[in-house]
Amino acid sequence: MASRKTSGNGSVIGFVLVIIALAAVIGFVRDNLPIVIGIAALIVILCIVLAVKRKKERDAYLSKPVLYIGNASTKTFHTLLCPQSKSIGQQNKVAFRSAEEARQAGYHPCNNCCK
Repeated sequence: MASRKTSGNGSVIGFVLVIIALAAVIGFVRDNLPIVIGIAALIVILCIVLAVKRKKERDAYLSKPVLYIGNASTKTFHTLLCPQSKSIGQQNKVAFRSAEEARQAGYHPCNNCCK
């Protein structure tokens, strides 16, 4: 079964719109319009705040320097100065900002440069 990648914010906003549409059918919105609009507005604001937070975290992560290069085919990681890192094909290069990040991704250290 193929998975479908969706945006978290788009899913929540879509959900809110479906709820509003269903409520309108049964007349709830007409009787409680200020409450429904307030709840929808709060959900949209929450989505925006979470998106800004995720962007700041991503930008902070990407601002850290790459210190290790991993080889996707051998699952080994090397320092940037290791001679073996120079021979990794471009399609197999994986950048890591720490040795711990490489280990968490399932890579093991090079016996030559990461003893």
